[in-house]
Amino acid sequence: MTHKIDKANLTSESGIALVEVIITLGIMLVLFAGIRPLISSNVSAQVNESAMQIISAFRIARESSSARVNNSAHGVFLSINPSGVDSMTLYQGSSYALRDVTYDVVTTFDAGINVITTLPGTEANFARQLAVPSTTGTITITHAAGGISKVITLSSTGKIESN
Repeated sequence: MTHKIDKANLTSESGIALVEVIITLGIMLVLFAGIRPLISSNVSAQVNESAMQIISAFRIARESSSARVNNSAHGVFLSINPSGVDSMTLYQGSSYALRDVTYDVVTTFDAGINVITTLPGTEANFARQLAVPSTTGTITITHAAGGISKVITLSSTGKIESN
């Protein structure tokens, strides 16, 4: 007994089935959901570390001025570079422009960290012995990835706090 195959009724299956697409999307969602907390915690750690570096620099400047280290005032200058990496300089002198550069301590922030400040001239200087800041304002640290930010406030008494 011979079977005759009708070639006209043969169909070839090609393409991707809807079930395959749904399974692939489901796998991708599960992977993304697992990776996202890792990215978020890294961004948060970078913002927190940068905030602590700024707070520490302001406290060192205040305490150095109060203790009359080298019989000089001390301050912090924030270098904000819109197209690059931001940094800060802990300096000795009555202003950043008139500082003694041999005492500069420069800190460069991680790429992706953005610093915004309301401090006039992006610096605050602490008067020798009194440790009163030359200005008051806020410093906001954000990450380019978004969602995480810290605000640091410098008061007229020299107190520095963050949210």
